[in-house]
Amino acid sequence: MVAAPVGYIKTPDQRLEKVPDLHVQEAIHLLFSKFFELGTVRQTMMWFIEQGLNLPGSYQTEGGTLTIWRRPRYGAVVRILRDLVYAGAYRYGKSTVTTAIRDGRLRKVVLRKPIKDWLVLIPNRHEGYIT
Repeated sequence: MVAAPVGYIKTPDQRLEKVPDLHVQEAIHLLFSKFFELGTVRQTMMWFIEQGLNLPGSYQTEGGTLTIWRRPRYGAVVRILRDLVYAGAYRYGKSTVTTAIRDGRLRKVVLRKPIKDWLVLIPNRHEGYIT
């Protein structure tokens, strides 16, 4: 089972809905508005840190999804800002796994595909945090 992105929950029919927690929704909206205002991921992340604001994160438990709050990290901010799910799009098949020899060992390597090669991209599938 694939976990829902931060700020979303899966319905029984596997559709995405915004989490009912308004603090989570506000934090994600603020992240996007600050990014559009400041223009860079780093400036956005640093603004959150300077203001002492944490960002929501989530992880799956047997009972569902648990929201945790943590200091913003660059990779987490980039993942949210780049993910089309926050614009209401359903996306699937964004990456492929291949094997490669690294340091003399066979390793699995995840490669991101260009958007034109994604298996599925359905705009306006659910309510987004941005348009």
